[in-house]
Amino acid sequence: MQIQSPSSSCGRIARLLDAIEHRSIRLCLLLAPMLNFIIEALSRHSPFKAIVYLGEYPVPFFFNTLLILVTLLFSSLFSKRVFFLLFAVCTWLFGGVGNGILLSMRVTPFGFADFRNVEQAFDIVDIYMTPWQIALCAIAALLTVLLLVWMCIKAPRLHHNFKQGGAALLLAITVLCLFGGWAIDRGHLSEEFTNLADAYQKYGFCYCFAKSAFDQGVDRPEDYSDDAVLEVVEEVEEELDARPGSNLTATAQKPNIVMVQLESFFDVNRMKEIEFSSNPLPNFTRLMEENPSGLFTVPSIGAGTVNSEFEVLTGMSLDYFGTGEYPYKTILRSSTCPSLAYDLKAHGYSTYAIHNNNGTFYDRHKVYPNLGFDHFVSIEYMDNIRENALSWAKDGLLTQQILKCLDDAEQSGFVYTVAVQPHGRYPSEPTGESYPITASGLPSAEEKNQWEYYVGQMYETDSFIRDLTHALDDRGEPYICIFYGDHLPSLDILDDELASGNIYQTEYFIRSNMELPADDRDLSAYQLSARVLEMAGLEGNVLFSLHQTEAEEPDYQKNLELLEYDILYGEQEALDGKLPEPTDLQMGVDPITITKAYIKEDGLWVECKNLTWESYIFVNGKPYGETERCGSNLLFAAGDDIEPGDVVSVVQMGNDGEPLSYTNEILIN
Repeated sequence: MQIQSPSSSCGRIARLLDAIEHRSIRLCLLLAPMLNFIIEALSRHSPFKAIVYLGEYPVPFFFNTLLILVTLLFSSLFSKRVFFLLFAVCTWLFGGVGNGILLSMRVTPFGFADFRNVEQAFDIVDIYMTPWQIALCAIAALLTVLLLVWMCIKAPRLHHNFKQGGAALLLAITVLCLFGGWAIDRGHLSEEFTNLADAYQKYGFCYCFAKSAFDQGVDRPEDYSDDAVLEVVEEVEEELDARPGSNLTATAQKPNIVMVQLESFFDVNRMKEIEFSSNPLPNFTRLMEENPSGLFTVPSIGAGTVNSEFEVLTGMSLDYFGTGEYPYKTILRSSTCPSLAYDLKAHGYSTYAIHNNNGTFYDRHKVYPNLGFDHFVSIEYMDNIRENALSWAKDGLLTQQILKCLDDAEQSGFVYTVAVQPHGRYPSEPTGESYPITASGLPSAEEKNQWEYYVGQMYETDSFIRDLTHALDDRGEPYICIFYGDHLPSLDILDDELASGNIYQTEYFIRSNMELPADDRDLSAYQLSARVLEMAGLEGNVLFSLHQTEAEEPDYQKNLELLEYDILYGEQEALDGKLPEPTDLQMGVDPITITKAYIKEDGLWVECKNLTWESYIFVNGKPYGETERCGSNLLFAAGDDIEPGDVVSVVQMGNDGEPLSYTNEILIN
């Protein structure tokens, strides 16, 4: 065996550095198409599919290659160009690998908005990935960071030819801009994405991800002005006044309004090739037939629950927001927004939000005050929780929570509920549970198990739908109850596999014990609340009035975009120049209160009302020991460092360790 001498290795390194120094531009030209191909292969989970993509869409592939080339050429401006070139390569590979991983778990590809959801990803990563997969990703990320740090320190400073590198970069940017403009004009690229997943498949990862990074909020319409907004408002008011029975007045007793968003829920009987041993949704099917119902168009598939929620609550369409944007993570963090909750509060309603998942998920605990809710009951404020095999809370406990909110309401109540049980990822191997319904017509045992697990969860959620409607009937108070699916599940469903509708359509129905004018009608998510207000005889804000009066008019979408921009980013002329004030949100319904705190030899004991399993003892504003629950109203924490005058409180903690609420404080005597 021939042993290489150190001088031989050093010589090779020297030749490599010399090549990077004198041929860095040619190296970038070689790396750019290679990186682009690898990224597209990762996105499609197949090198062969990447070759097919290159053949079908050569113009987007070339544009994405130019985009990568521009970022690589920046390295030629620096003396430590080896480090900067490696950094650019690793960044693109990180995006490609991340997109490939996410697409193995959901339908929505990797976008810039996902960086704002990192905390939520950590909360649920153990559901979607095995411990070994998580460990492998962590090790790979750590090694990459260490490599970059080492290269930053050790990379030599090469001869700096700024003129040559700058000229190449300027030329690449010019070609990128000119070619991009031509591609958009000819329809090879698009500035508007009606289907995000399809856009990534057609236009490539690099272009779509870059667009998601720079495209946020609602763009200012060309014809935006105060007069244009007021003209739309006046037109809507005139049409309302001209409609028969348009002077809406509420009934003597305003009905309770209960709205339930069902996670990953749709009528599986729409699947053409899959047969089930029995109907997984007997109650949902019956209630769809007996009540006003229809197909329900949502803004996402496989993920994006809060975007369906946003459209329903605000009446705004996500079509006019940024690529892949989550308004809950952008504008609604800092601004209030007119909503169904605000409108119902104006009619004397108490407003409640319920979610059998973490209160900090998608920052709902921060967003709900900006949407007009008085109370938010997250899973940290629930007891007697049962979980499925994937650790999602089952939906059956929500009936009790909804009734508690209605009992708490001073007059009428609006309860908005997000049910989570059928959430993916769906296991390809048996979980050890028996599935109540079997499926046939599937090509593999893995897909059969996924579908049988999924419809088993749907079957239990269907029982929750039955129990809730019966409970509302038994109360005897007038009510309107709305059920709808937020999006289809992450099961790679295609349009041609559905007997009706498309993959962006679930179903809804509206049930009531009152005589209300109603008919079957297909709706978009942003039109639902307008219809509910109309059925209840209650006036809403200008957005809801627009949906009620102009849905069939040619300028409907143009006026909707104009109002959305004005309300969230403009002068709020449609609201007389003023957004609503945020509410003083109370977490939970029954306040958690300390009645007594005392010390025994083994530690600190705290007696409380309305405890849950997420209640923790704090002393002087900091966590104290390991809190144990010792009964329905008693907490204990071991320790011997308590002194007279110390302040004791109990805190409800979110899954990410963020405090959600504090109780009253008690001094230790």
